[in-house]
Amino acid sequence: MKPRERRYLYKLLGESAQGRGRVSEVSLLEAVIVVGAELEWFASARKSDASEDERGIDIAVIAHGRDEPLYLQAKSSIGKAKSFASKRRDIHIEVVVVSLNDERTRERAREALENAYAESGRRVDVGTQDQCNASGTHGA
Repeated sequence: MKPRERRYLYKLLGESAQGRGRVSEVSLLEAVIVVGAELEWFASARKSDASEDERGIDIAVIAHGRDEPLYLQAKSSIGKAKSFASKRRDIHIEVVVVSLNDERTRERAREALENAYAESGRRVDVGTQDQCNASGTHGA
């Protein structure tokens, strides 16, 4: 999606948080699919289902050799990302600040995917969100 199209969608949706969130999710999913094609462990990515969405997950990534999906959350601002990351969760969710610049979003998606994949390989006992999000938010 081009930056001009994204800005238009933000305006069209009244700059509402919900509308911006949907646009950010689509932008991140597009970036994850592009970046994922370059990663040998990447199998697929999809928008979260209803039960995942209730847990704060926007995108589920399937990785070869992993039983559980990797989870991503798209945010349209650094403040929203920090607020999300500060909450305790029983699962690891990488937070990505989506940019109007597609290349920057792809860079952030790559970093989040690599961190999520590394985290999934060393999970023994998932504690608090603080332990899970030690890497912080991407784009902050």
